[in-house]
Amino acid sequence: VFLTVKFDTKAFDGSGYMQKPYENGIKTFANYIIDIDKDLKELTIPKTIIDALETVDFSTLDKITFSNVAFMYVASENPTFPKTVRFESDTHLEPIVKKIFSNKNFENFEIPETNPAFYTDNGILYSKDKETLILYPKGRAGDFMIPDEVSKIQTGAFARSSVGAITFPSSLKNVEKFAFTNCGVTQLTIMPGELKSFGGYEGKCFTQCKRLTTVDIAGTVRSIGPQVFAYCSSLSRVRLHEGIQHIDYKAFFNCDALIEIELPSSLQYVGDMAFDRVERVVLNDNIPKRFIQAIICPTVDIISDRYKDEKKVVEIIIKAGSGIAKNSKFLSEYFAHHPEEQTYTLFIPKYMGPTKIRVLSAKFDRFAKGDYANNDDEFFEYVNSLFSLTSNILSKQMTAFAVFERYRDATAATYLKRCAKNFAIRLIERNDADSFVRFLGSGLCSRASLKTLCPIASTNENPVFSAYLMKAINESKAKQAAFQI
Repeated sequence: VFLTVKFDTKAFDGSGYMQKPYENGIKTFANYIIDIDKDLKELTIPKTIIDALETVDFSTLDKITFSNVAFMYVASENPTFPKTVRFESDTHLEPIVKKIFSNKNFENFEIPETNPAFYTDNGILYSKDKETLILYPKGRAGDFMIPDEVSKIQTGAFARSSVGAITFPSSLKNVEKFAFTNCGVTQLTIMPGELKSFGGYEGKCFTQCKRLTTVDIAGTVRSIGPQVFAYCSSLSRVRLHEGIQHIDYKAFFNCDALIEIELPSSLQYVGDMAFDRVERVVLNDNIPKRFIQAIICPTVDIISDRYKDEKKVVEIIIKAGSGIAKNSKFLSEYFAHHPEEQTYTLFIPKYMGPTKIRVLSAKFDRFAKGDYANNDDEFFEYVNSLFSLTSNILSKQMTAFAVFERYRDATAATYLKRCAKNFAIRLIERNDADSFVRFLGSGLCSRASLKTLCPIASTNENPVFSAYLMKAINESKAKQAAFQI
């Protein structure tokens, strides 16, 4: 048993202990290191040592070796430790070893070959049989291909690490919760192989990986667990291969950069809010169950500040040659009359009440099962009027404008004419110049309304609003004069 004592950082300044020669590269007081030889590149800490003064700088070393478990707190917390650390012990107590190697600056771990529980290769900690990756050095940057023999990645193995692009091998079978949480991973590639259920019951494998931009998931993965990629704010490209059948709730929750997703025909189920930030969804031959709940946000959640953005409409894109189009009387006739068109787009308000979401979801399920038979015109008429069912005003206006622009829908036009001034003001306030210019060109805003917008547009720092507004007013005046003649 060692007695832990705290010393003032200047306790030994000018003392005889500092004048003593180095012994095995260190100067000590009792069980404490008070100084090290700065000329050394490697240092082995005696087993009797339990601590070091806070002022001791180990950064001049390339490698440090120690065996006393009591010294692990110095190793795990000292920011000046060298990049390579060796724990010379045959202990099989996993929490202790992981605690020792938890320092965020470490780039290489070493364990003696005689250790019964652990194995290190290229500075990475594995189980003795090499099948479980236990801990990746948090300070090591760069891409990493997980070795072929690894079948499991343990909880927290890469958490808060600086790893770059990651590739999963075909041998991998299990990725435990929080395995990559809040790490620096930039890309994830899952090769076809043994991994069937990615994330399991609790999921959260890659949650809060804010540098992650690209994910490519092989079709041999059958399910993606809950919140696996939640809060990956930079994630913008996700490729889901044919074979994936199940995506759990909030799997890609709050991924702000994920604008578009294409769903494979094999997908049978997608959980609530799985793609809550997506603006465009491309369908193939199948509409999965609970699809609407996956992309539409209940209005009760709008109070959150994160919903004050431009994501007000979801586009559901159906390909001309897809099974969905071929099995629909309405779509078959539409594409027959519009051979130049390659897709048909449904525009859904991003925010709707829970009850209306359930009703819409039920109608999509009926459409997917073919319950409408030769009367599915009713389904498309209903969907095209969905803008009237949301209580979120901007979502309603943006959806109606999208429907009008795409299909020149008369009902949407009537609504937009009634709220033209209000809609234009909202676009100015949100600095949405692109939508504003397109709205002015639609002819839905009267000349009287255009004039009342001038003072509002002039207060905006973007001169585009005023310039295009004056142009629209002049064009409206010219048309009126021509009509009077």
